[in-house]
Formats: sequence, C-alpha cells, structure tokens
Amino acid sequence: MKTIGSTVDPAIGSFFEHRFVTAAMQYELMIDIFPSLSRKCNKVQLQYWVGQSIVWGPLEKARLNGKVKYGRNLWILRKETREHLIELNDSMSSYWQHVRASPDVLNIGYARKSTTKETDMSRSHLLQLMVDKLHFRLKCQEVYVSQCCAAKAPILNPRFAINPNHTRIAKRLSRRHRRSH
Repeated sequence: MKTIGSTVDPAIGSFFEHRFVTAAMQYELMIDIFPSLSRKCNKVQLQYWVGQSIVWGPLEKARLNGKVKYGRNLWILRKETREHLIELNDSMSSYWQHVRASPDVLNIGYARKSTTKETDMSRSHLLQLMVDKLHFRLKCQEVYVSQCCAAKAPILNPRFAINPNHTRIAKRLSRRHRRSH
C-alpha cells in the first residue's frame, strides 16, 4: 500500500502527486492494482482495514464541490506510473498466458519434505498442499515428490534410502506424476 500512496513526501515528484483522496478513490486505486479485491471486500471494509493499519494515516474531512467528503491527504502514484506498476505486478497472469500459448513447453514441479519428525498424516498433508500449489497455481503438468530428504541433498540421489512409510505417503498424493489436460 505504501507503494501506491504515502502520507510522507516520497521526494520523487515526477512519479507522485499530492492530493485529497476520498474513500471511493482509495478503493479504486486498490482495485486497479489488485482486481480480485472487489470479490474480497467493499469500500467500507477497506476503509476499516486501512484505518486499523494506520498505513495511510487518519481520516480527514474536506469540502469537494461544496460537499463534505472523508478521505486522506496522500502522495499517490500518478496514473501512468500506476499503469506501469500494474503491468509489472501482473506477472502471474502473463505467466499463465505464456504457458497456455506454449504447448511444446512442459512445466515440471518438485515438492520435497525435509527430514523432520512428524506424523505420516501431517507429512502427507503438507506435501499435498505443495503439490496442489505447483499444479494449480504454477500450472505444472508433472510434479515429482521427495517425501523425506535433506535440503542440501541432490534431487537425484542414487544412494537415497527408501522408507516404506514415505512410499505409502507418496502413493496417497493426488496429481503427482499426472499430466493435466
């Protein structure tokens, strides 16, 4: 949020402008950067959250067009700079478009769980979360899993001792070694 607006002069005049920003304008600024925000909260909820976090300072009153409005005096990114920032931050959707447009590319994911003492159920659950993120978020068509290995261990270790409990965990995981169509 401090990237979008600030109560302190950022001393980069060409990128920011100082103005009174109403609650509606603050909401629109946030929606520009985070389009899915509209599904998560409304203008009133955002104002409550911003007020609690004190990121943009307290609400103030000002007269705009003869009407009293509530908002904040902020240094906000100029529209052109915001558009450039949105373009840079939209890397995930750009990545997905690239993956869809490149049928000759195969995304391969790797999930591993370190050698910690935990129940098989917990290990299985944590690995499944990793596999799901690789599959759904990063669009990995193949996901390989190491159920129990040290962080510094090479991915392909021919001397890796296979634990029967860990083999059962790997068999329970869904979407591992599976191509998505």
